[in-house]
Amino acid sequence: MECEACEAGKLAEQFETDALSGFVLARASAGLADGTIRGDVGHLDQIRSWFGRPLWDMEPADADAYFGKVLRGSPNGTRLARSQALSTYFMFL
Repeated sequence: MECEACEAGKLAEQFETDALSGFVLARASAGLADGTIRGDVGHLDQIRSWFGRPLWDMEPADADAYFGKVLRGSPNGTRLARSQALSTYFMFL
């Protein structure tokens, strides 16, 4: 049973990586600059690190906590860029 849980975890991790790769490819196909895509992925990675789970598990209350509490003292541009990256990622999914 323990091996099945390990395998399921690996599959979920691979799917998350594939989803992010698809996001990057879609953004590149849309003609966005590499720096813009890198910035989006960096923002998503920072949100993911805080959240500790795949981003598709994020609920509105989680986003409220992140943007309202964690980033409260951050510059407006940082909050805007992260929220736009997250919103675009959810539209992609």
